[in-house]
Amino acid sequence: MTISQAMHFGSRHVIDGFDFCDSTHCQNLRLNGVTPRLRKIVEETASEILWYDGEPAATYYHANCGGGTEDGRVILGNNEQRAPYLKQHSDTYCTRNGGSQWHSEVSKHELQLALLAEGGDVPGQLRAVAVLQRTRSGRVEFLTVTGSYRITIPGLIFRAAVGHNVGWGQLKSNWYYVRVEGDKVVFHGRGYGHGVGLCQVGAEIMGEEGRSYREILSFCYPGTRLGVSAQGTPWQQLTSEDVVLFTTRPELDHPLLPLANRMMHEAEEKTGLVYNGATKLKVYATVAAFRDATGEPGWVAASTRGCTIHMQPTALPRTAKQRTASRRHFRRRQRPRKGIALSRERAADAPGLRGSTR
Repeated sequence: MTISQAMHFGSRHVIDGFDFCDSTHCQNLRLNGVTPRLRKIVEETASEILWYDGEPAATYYHANCGGGTEDGRVILGNNEQRAPYLKQHSDTYCTRNGGSQWHSEVSKHELQLALLAEGGDVPGQLRAVAVLQRTRSGRVEFLTVTGSYRITIPGLIFRAAVGHNVGWGQLKSNWYYVRVEGDKVVFHGRGYGHGVGLCQVGAEIMGEEGRSYREILSFCYPGTRLGVSAQGTPWQQLTSEDVVLFTTRPELDHPLLPLANRMMHEAEEKTGLVYNGATKLKVYATVAAFRDATGEPGWVAASTRGCTIHMQPTALPRTAKQRTASRRHFRRRQRPRKGIALSRERAADAPGLRGSTR
């Protein structure tokens, strides 16, 4: 989802000189919450992208939908009218454990100042707040706010005004009922967030019940396809004793498996090192898919990331120069045999011992 979102919204902060911010506006980054289990999940799904109609999907998500998602067109405007996978639909998963209800109070004075800060000038003193219109999901689309006379305010602007100037915890979603009690405006609502796309609480419960990540994404973004390429083709896995080959074109790439095995053994003989475990080799169907997945320029033939060698689509390396370039990546995956001490000179010749290879 993160890669899909980055590809879809890559230019969101171009005017600021960067791509993504680390807030809920783009991608809420919490590195202290990363566990070995999460790292394993990321590695297993690396480079997979959610596609719709040949383009990366707009993978919006939120904390809790309260029992039903919102239609993307209501929240996101005309820019997402080509995103039928962001449809409003019921979601009973997120309500199975309860906890989606919330209550908050804001003083009339606070609310009036908050609206004023966002351009909503309520004449006189604020006296009443009422829901004027709701979306099909039940969320607030328009409200009326009455001072010396009544004005109409879109629900999105109303919530943003409260969030920016009073606190986002005061109005957790646009699914609420509102009334005025004395000098306070009282809200009773459910859910947390805009409600579009994937509900994180619902997805977590689906996972706990044994649903796969593909089933979860299909439920949250109906009509999309998950894969490494724009055609949505999933990875297929070919294995040998020493190498695991991931490909979207097994009929073309299967000859790479014995070649990779041979290169692996040649690298072990020349370096005196051995890699404990199967090397993973991913071969992309197009240069564009390789660039999107690795961030490398098109003239880079391969990229080693952790335990995986990522390769551009290519014919079998038949020339001596091509074989030498391929061996470098296999040599990077070697590790010393237990009990063998390498000299400083020999270690310098082993690329796999020179720190990170990205």
